[in-house]
Amino acid sequence: MQRPVLVRGFFNELRGIMVSISTKLFSSLLSILLLLLTLGVSLAPEATLPERLYAVRLPLILAGTVVLALTYAAQATQGRTMLTALRSRKYSFMFFAGAAYGLWALLCAVRSPMSGYAFFGAPYLQFGALMLAGCLALSWLYSRSSSINLLVWTIQLSTAIVLLFTVLESIGLRPLDNWISSPRISYPASLIGHRPHLGGWFAVIALIPIFFYHDRDLNRSFWFWLLSGFIGLSLTTTTAAVIGVIAGLVIWLIINSITRQHPLKSPLIALLSLIILLIATPIATRWTAHSFGLTPPQVKDYSSTNSIKPRLYMWKAALEGGLRSPIFGWGDETFGYQVFDLLSPKDAKNLYRVELGIPESDPIWYSGFTYYTKSKSSEKVSSGTLIYVRSHNLFADEIYSHGFIGFILLFIYILSLVKRLFTKNFDGFYLIIALIPYFVYLMAWFFIPTVSPLYFITAAIMIAYLRNKSSLRHLS
Repeated sequence: MQRPVLVRGFFNELRGIMVSISTKLFSSLLSILLLLLTLGVSLAPEATLPERLYAVRLPLILAGTVVLALTYAAQATQGRTMLTALRSRKYSFMFFAGAAYGLWALLCAVRSPMSGYAFFGAPYLQFGALMLAGCLALSWLYSRSSSINLLVWTIQLSTAIVLLFTVLESIGLRPLDNWISSPRISYPASLIGHRPHLGGWFAVIALIPIFFYHDRDLNRSFWFWLLSGFIGLSLTTTTAAVIGVIAGLVIWLIINSITRQHPLKSPLIALLSLIILLIATPIATRWTAHSFGLTPPQVKDYSSTNSIKPRLYMWKAALEGGLRSPIFGWGDETFGYQVFDLLSPKDAKNLYRVELGIPESDPIWYSGFTYYTKSKSSEKVSSGTLIYVRSHNLFADEIYSHGFIGFILLFIYILSLVKRLFTKNFDGFYLIIALIPYFVYLMAWFFIPTVSPLYFITAAIMIAYLRNKSSLRHLS
């Protein structure tokens, strides 16, 4: 009687080992595949096929989250029931803070007067409550990744590829011209996709090398990776992204002066390199383009204040919306449909004027997000629509979309992350350095479905890297 029991136990144990190996392999392959797909759509030009292209992103994130969750669950249970496995795990305060924030966003979508948009996002954007909750869940799952090295190598390779296309297009060769040329482009497209959105992409990528090399020597691979991000950033001329990267480099300079982890000159060299590239790269690409008779794409002048003026009115409208619905807000991606109703008639007209460049001498009137105007020298009335995605500020977006409770929950979530990383050996500070640029970018922009999932994934990969270090096993 004893022998069959032992044999059966042996085979059960062997089967458990095989299942564990197969699920780990599958989860690793799935993680890499999902990262590759996310990288691919993060570079897709938004204006080419807006509805069909954006429609890919939401099911991609949600399906990837569900499959990864089921795979990790099978890996974690190893013969136990799901309930037993869940009870045996210890969850951090940061996990509960993130879960509370995601669930509150979903609840606000239920309460929204435009719940369809609040859940799924508008057809031209798709970063509603479901996408936000999906990105939070995806981030938590990737933070338990077992294929960190392969994921990091994928990010390195993608940075080099994107830099190549960015440089080629910046001098007017435009190998992807047929892909991004479309009569539906409503904003001057520069490089791959929209210039500001690509600026966000480089804000996500630019300082990641500092994190992954924080505990090793800064070799040629490090500087190639870092400068690749700097060159791409300098070609996008997106002010918010540039300020974010400079802020991260300043933090690195301060932390390195305390830890002496790297030579003191390294952060200074990086900062000076970025400043030189910001000045020289646009000049060099224009000169190269003219030398070969090519037409370089339009780039933004850093001294221009045209983009800040409409933002001030949008922030004002978002805060007014939060005051009118302070508990549940109005739901994600509904801002553009009522921003002009949240402003006084004078401010609403001024927002149209500064956004469209309509002179004070030309009369303007509006209904909802549709405007009408006519030139002083003409009797013909022209009209159009302005549907702002969000208010172009992360915290103002929160107050409008999820009310003041959502804003508080987001703030608690961010503070819980910072608290977990605030360790005496300073490793966590390097994660903050890498995350700062896109966070600063979001102070003047908004969650972009092509870029933001990549931000959540890369943050989670870095957390997984820290978790695997013996000195930071408590991180979760």
